[in-house]
Amino acid sequence: MGGVLGILSEEGVDDYMSCEDHTPEIEIDDPTFPRTFRLRDFDIEHVQGADGTAAGRVAHALVSYGAMRAEIDHDFETPNACCLSLAFAELVEQFHETVDAQMLKIPKTKEAVCWCISRGYPVAAALPVTEDVAEHDVAPPKQGDKPFALVPVVLWGYSTVSKKFAAYVPLSMYDEAETIAFDHVFHEDSCDFFLVDVAQLDDTPPDEPEDDASTAPAHEETALFVK
Repeated sequence: MGGVLGILSEEGVDDYMSCEDHTPEIEIDDPTFPRTFRLRDFDIEHVQGADGTAAGRVAHALVSYGAMRAEIDHDFETPNACCLSLAFAELVEQFHETVDAQMLKIPKTKEAVCWCISRGYPVAAALPVTEDVAEHDVAPPKQGDKPFALVPVVLWGYSTVSKKFAAYVPLSMYDEAETIAFDHVFHEDSCDFFLVDVAQLDDTPPDEPEDDASTAPAHEETALFVK
């Protein structure tokens, strides 16, 4: 699905297109997850410190974070891809043969997305927005309205209490974390939920992330990501 996009602020929001792909879907072995969770050491620089398209910046953020957690040196150019699946594929192909880098599709459910985040994986998704995205307002279109655009975002924390995700939006006018409601993330037009898993083939995988069971609001940026 493509978005009808225009010039927002000082930059153009790229046309987003959801591409067919054969990405394997993640298998969830234990469906339990804490009520609230956020990742540590994952700040907005992972999204802002790169050029390329919005989809490319989101994919670059997840891949570079995964490489950092696995203590793998990396220096990738940000893709100019029109969708998340192509951007991820381009980055994953750049890893050396000694690195196991896998892109995985995530079921479009609250349980699956929260489970992935609670296991230490930020999640990429493309969300429908209104033209108010230019006014620093990430809002879903009203029922029956067509979205103004599809914008890729990074989901890195959640609260099942407030029913909101902590997210980064890869547009220059968004210089802080945003909160996005569950209903918006799982809107009928949202799509392309992905994560990337990075590990050295000859090393043991990184330690499991620690739970953050605090009930702090999802928009706080104090308790971030885990290594």
